Amino acid sequence: MNNNIPFAHEPCATGIDKLVLTSQDFIVKDASTTGLQLKHGFTDLATGDQKQVVLFKDKTGRSISGASAFLNTEHYNLNINSYGLQVTFNPSKTYHPYELCTDAKVLEKRIETLSKDIYGRGIRLDIEQANISRIDLAKNAEMSQPCIAYSPVLSWLNIQRAKRSAMYPDGHTSNNNKFGLNFYNKGKELRENDIQVIPHDNMMRCELQLKGTQSVCKRIGIGNIRTLYESGITPLNDFYNDTLTKDVFKSKNITQYRICYVGTKETLMSLRDIYGQSALNMFYSMYGIGELMNEVGSLQAFEKMLSELGYHRNTIAKHRKRVLSLLDIQKSITKQSGIGKLYKELLYKFAS
Repeated sequence: MNNNIPFAHEPCATGIDKLVLTSQDFIVKDASTTGLQLKHGFTDLATGDQKQVVLFKDKTGRSISGASAFLNTEHYNLNINSYGLQVTFNPSKTYHPYELCTDAKVLEKRIETLSKDIYGRGIRLDIEQANISRIDLAKNAEMSQPCIAYSPVLSWLNIQRAKRSAMYPDGHTSNNNKFGLNFYNKGKELRENDIQVIPHDNMMRCELQLKGTQSVCKRIGIGNIRTLYESGITPLNDFYNDTLTKDVFKSKNITQYRICYVGTKETLMSLRDIYGQSALNMFYSMYGIGELMNEVGSLQAFEKMLSELGYHRNTIAKHRKRVLSLLDIQKSITKQSGIGKLYKELLYKFAS
């Protein structure tokens, strides 16, 4: 395996990092030869009774009962419980430490290999018709700064109706029961697992996790593997970019953010539509205070612009103090390391 292959040029292609397939339509020829292990039911401490369900009946007539039957291999995990059969498969990680599966034909071959292994164990499953109950889409990007430098920007990037969010030194996660968002230092993750293929901390991965059969089908219009083969990965790439643009970076027009607006007044008006009362804070971050003053000409011109946009005089006075404070801070920070540049870099590399 060549671990020195360079990453794709920016912007990066979206790849599939995880698939969970579920089906109630399966057959087990002989449970004793499948390699399945049985997890017994839970015990009721009050009565001592063990709660178990019939998981399946194999073709030899043997009835298998318990909490679940499972099989873990190098390339996939298989689980049978009261809801049916579930296969968890990563078409990227088991083939390469960091390169993602970005091609439908490659995906088809890898799933074919998976299906043959399951079939060889005496488990009959039409894997192409199995429901996709989870799919993780991801991109890798070589950042200009170490991942930890992007923490101030990552803290803003949350999914809608997030139930759980957490910041890490060089990563961020935000998720609920149907949707998840993860940014993290890919090189660090690999090194912690003693895989020394990325020796620096500039490689970031962004993952979108779609969870639940109905949610997956509703969001991407793909319900099973056969449909995924037919549609290809391009629609998934479009979905990934659109989701990050609108729901994560909350941009109505990605081109405007990447290139900057024609005028600062129009910029602030658009930001106000998206961020409401937080618009000015985002305004400062995206421009950088030095660049902003160059654009408007002076602090007095900035105050006039706020007045024309209907800001109250008390708000204008408050932000006059804020601008003066930011100008003081800006003296010790180079323009290249400004939060606005980091924001735009994240947007460009992951949402296009």
